[in-house]
Amino acid sequence: MYLLTATTLTATLLTTPTAVATDWITECQFGTYRDRASNALSSGKLETGLCSYSTKAVSQVNIRYAKARGATVTLRFAWEFVNKRGTVLTGTRHDLGKFRQSAGETRYYAWKYPFPGTPRPAAPLTCGRGVMVAYDDQGGTVAGRFETGVICW
Repeated sequence: MYLLTATTLTATLLTTPTAVATDWITECQFGTYRDRASNALSSGKLETGLCSYSTKAVSQVNIRYAKARGATVTLRFAWEFVNKRGTVLTGTRHDLGKFRQSAGETRYYAWKYPFPGTPRPAAPLTCGRGVMVAYDDQGGTVAGRFETGVICW
């Protein structure tokens, strides 16, 4: 299992399965856990958990993809602010780079934002979601984009 953490663009790789808590998607180093969302794909499950401060600024976004079947693929994680209908409000925030994932593997990534956090856009109701981008066999062209459900807080 791998855990990548973006805190001022720092990545941490955990190599033992016990290094990641069972319900890691709900854990917050900063702020308070708000909710989770997922997407059951034919090849596995994509999940996101979101944490925020009392100011409503985002403090942490966790994403996990458990690949159950299919060929090895090149992927990248991201998250974005969206409205309740899923329309993107601001730019997408990506992880530290593409990675390869095979069936039976679970990959994790966390964006951590110490106080004051990442302010949400000026909107009556702001939401977020996790994103996973799949690339072709050469890893250069986007072959698919998968999103979790929307989390509003």
